Amino acid sequence: MNRLRYIMVVALTTAVLVFAIQNLDTVAVSALFWEVRTSVSLIVLGPFLVGLLAGVALTVLTQRRTASNAERAELGGDIA
Repeated sequence: MNRLRYIMVVALTTAVLVFAIQNLDTVAVSALFWEVRTSVSLIVLGPFLVGLLAGVALTVLTQRRTASNAERAELGGDIA
């Protein structure tokens, strides 16, 4: 299962990088009172990296919680 996860992460990362490399044009992004000119690749890579980091953090927290619950169960029950 872990191998499949790594393959999927590598495939998705490769697809995003290829898309970013092929879209180097500069565009204007405006919201409310400000406007920023940046490349399409930065617009794509920014949210992708934020999501990737959030996913990694959530996975680490879930694994720690599962390990902690397993240790409590070995010690004689849940402490709530």
